Amino acid sequence: MTPKQNPQVPIRRLNFTKAQADPAAQSRRGFAALLRRFFRPAMSFVRFISGLVLRIAGYSPAKPTSPVLAVQRSKYPCDFKTLLPVPNWKQAHLTWPPYPGKDWPSNISPIAFSSTLLLDSATGSVFFVGNDSKVYNYYWEDDQAWGIQALNWNQWAGIDPGGGLKMDGGKVYCIGTDKKVYNFYYQGGAWQFNALVSNQFAPVDARGGLAFDHTGKVFAIGTNGKVYNYYWTGSSWTFVALNPGQFKSVDPRGGLTVDHTGKVFVIGVDGKVYNFYWTGSAWAFVALNPNQYATIDARGGLAVDQTGKVFAIGKDGKVYNYYWDGSAWQFQWLNPNQYATIDPVGKLLVHAGKVFAVGTDGKVYNYYWDGSAWQFQWLVPNPYALADPTGGLKIDAADKLFVIGRDGGVYNYYWMGASWAFNKLSPQQSDITRATNQLAVGDDTVYYASKAGFLQVFYYSDSRLNYSDWELLYSEAFPSTTTITDLQTYWVFQFPWGPTMSSSILAGYEWEYNWDNSFSVSSGSLHITADNQPHWARLIDGMADDAIMSDGKENYRRFDFTSGAMTTIGAYTYGLFEISCRFPAGKGFWPAFWLTGADTWPPEIDVFEFEGTAWGRCSNNLHWRINANETESCGMEYYAGENLTQAYHKYSMAWLPDKIVLYFDGQELRRIDHHVPQVPMRVIINMAIGLQYPDSATPFPSSFDIDYVRFYTHK
Repeated sequence: MTPKQNPQVPIRRLNFTKAQADPAAQSRRGFAALLRRFFRPAMSFVRFISGLVLRIAGYSPAKPTSPVLAVQRSKYPCDFKTLLPVPNWKQAHLTWPPYPGKDWPSNISPIAFSSTLLLDSATGSVFFVGNDSKVYNYYWEDDQAWGIQALNWNQWAGIDPGGGLKMDGGKVYCIGTDKKVYNFYYQGGAWQFNALVSNQFAPVDARGGLAFDHTGKVFAIGTNGKVYNYYWTGSSWTFVALNPGQFKSVDPRGGLTVDHTGKVFVIGVDGKVYNFYWTGSAWAFVALNPNQYATIDARGGLAVDQTGKVFAIGKDGKVYNYYWDGSAWQFQWLNPNQYATIDPVGKLLVHAGKVFAVGTDGKVYNYYWDGSAWQFQWLVPNPYALADPTGGLKIDAADKLFVIGRDGGVYNYYWMGASWAFNKLSPQQSDITRATNQLAVGDDTVYYASKAGFLQVFYYSDSRLNYSDWELLYSEAFPSTTTITDLQTYWVFQFPWGPTMSSSILAGYEWEYNWDNSFSVSSGSLHITADNQPHWARLIDGMADDAIMSDGKENYRRFDFTSGAMTTIGAYTYGLFEISCRFPAGKGFWPAFWLTGADTWPPEIDVFEFEGTAWGRCSNNLHWRINANETESCGMEYYAGENLTQAYHKYSMAWLPDKIVLYFDGQELRRIDHHVPQVPMRVIINMAIGLQYPDSATPFPSSFDIDYVRFYTHK
């Protein structure tokens, strides 16, 4: 929750010191804080305008809509939007440079703009082409640190980064700026290399890249539009043209795709798909779509599944499937109704019978066979993560899909058993990756190139809450025999300053009155029930009923809704605070679990805030004071990938002298190591009606259900 103090209110059963301030000033601070949370880039202007308006005429705003992000301006790292379980992904910079901005050694080059990254899954080494046209290798040295070396240190051959890097049998293959195919291999304690065909009889077009079959043959597209096959005779490399008569010219932008049987598929300059195959004595070829019913966009390339089906993107933005029926090639489109137009720049990824593609709308689509027809779905229907098609699609052995977002972040899509969810591996940063270099994905590692051309990595590291570090201090599981009177030995059923959040109400984004009648215990849970039965009461206790408040209304007023808030009688300095709860669903419901300073606000730690219409989304925040007149906060939204209103979940916060760690279901969400509160704080649980004004569809009465509350002290 946001601004907290209503300082004139006598504190019932709590030993708070009353601050001296007038309600109008408190309202102005609350409203300005709200605006700072919403419109971070223009805060100084907003503060001036909001203060001017409030001073001249008071303020009575329209019922607000839901905020985009609960984040104030801050120079500190803020996790804006993220999906669970992102905290497992950690970020590291490899040896050169150890952090962004450091100069590279004079003999090491940053990554070339058009170079792909190549990961050797057997050794964990990463290869790329530098701006100096050398091939570089990052390798893990003696299980201690990353080392780096140039494979062609003497620059005998400049490598074209646009041709990509491929690995086969531990050897690295690439295309030189002289249009030859080169092979790097490790021998005698050093990297060696040679040109596969030194006489340059067939110049190779780097745009076509390289492909391999299961026997080690290498395929490339010549500058003359022919397909060439390089093969080892036992003593030397030789080559042959697959289409020597130049019957059809191949478009190099489509690259080469080789299936598990050794068939080679390409896209012709005529937009048809061609298949080259070995007859036993010679190479032959056939057009898969001879009648030209569908013109294929070469930029999309081709993808082949384990059964030999070929997939391509048409110039109409549809996905086409070519398949062998036993006597001839047939084809069909996967999205005949053109519901989703596919961007060919993103190319296609085929994995385990599923086809993945990036739409022109930036969404990631999945096509799958249901047994009778092709179906498709977008992996995440909302616009939270839009993919940059230039970055392509990558998938790991655990079926996790990775893309580079339009914001430069790295996103991971994963299947949760019933639906797709996603998270952002780089929640604290934006604009960090260079999409043209794409990603290299290994087991629990994702390598990427920064905007400056530095090689960096995300790695998966489990970070779960370890209860053995903590000693239980308080636990309430709300057995059915529990009464509200029992709970009053530990809790008071209001905010520390009274029954209302007056500053939020005066600012126009909260509308409930909190009282004891909203609490009940049944079925082993505590229920805080929100209702739409009107209630008349004072906004601020201790002020005259007819006092005119800053919203133009009298202090004694009608509240449209009732709900509840509870605050610990005691205050804490450090500890682990945990709640197991289920949220209500409905417009205007705003439950929260948070801590605020025992004698002042801020500090404040929001373990969670939940909006009733955002069924899978929560947020957490840290608020602190800059000076007597200004506060800052740093917030994060996270997406659980499931409906948080349908089941109980655990929300935990470890508060230590040097850091705050937040958890969801025992899994670490984020760490905060700045402005950590060092003063006693009280715990508050409440069910507000705010942010969005309820409508006729809001299901009153509804309850915020709490299974247990536990506090721990660090051992």
